[in-house]
Amino acid sequence: MAGKIGINSIPEVLNGFNVYDHDGGKLIGISDSVTLAPLAMITTNINGAGIGGEYAAPVIGHTQSMQQEIPFRTLYHDITKFVDHSKVTGVTLRGAIQVTDPSTGVTDYSQMRVVVRGKTLEINPGSAKSGEAFNASMKLEVLYMLIEVDGEKLIEHDKLNEIFVVNNEDIMDKVRRLC
Repeated sequence: MAGKIGINSIPEVLNGFNVYDHDGGKLIGISDSVTLAPLAMITTNINGAGIGGEYAAPVIGHTQSMQQEIPFRTLYHDITKFVDHSKVTGVTLRGAIQVTDPSTGVTDYSQMRVVVRGKTLEINPGSAKSGEAFNASMKLEVLYMLIEVDGEKLIEHDKLNEIFVVNNEDIMDKVRRLC
């Protein structure tokens, strides 16, 4: 097993991960959990002659507003890197997905990388209570998202450049060429 998640392995858990800022600096201990922004497609309702009803059709390669929240345990200087909302900023999550080969029982790891870039919409300083985390956070309007496993692009969505890659295929390539 070469650390690849596939039909011959069982993905088990995210064994560990780190968070890096837009400049590649490691943000140690900022959070114990980051929920990724969902990719909700823009849809349009289709109905008319010859159609027995109505259905929602996704507009290929276009998503609704995507907001990514990044929680911080406490306030510290690194959070100020995200305050200038005139610039694009972001984070990269790098992790090790633990996988097991069912035929041998051998455990291995696959590399995971998630890159999120956008403009800061909100900084929440959190609340102060002795002995507890601040639960501070920032919220980005996502303009770019990349999800890779073992170096393979599973999803890459670049809103400003009309790129939408799914399993290494850019489903917006033909649209860009026609326009």
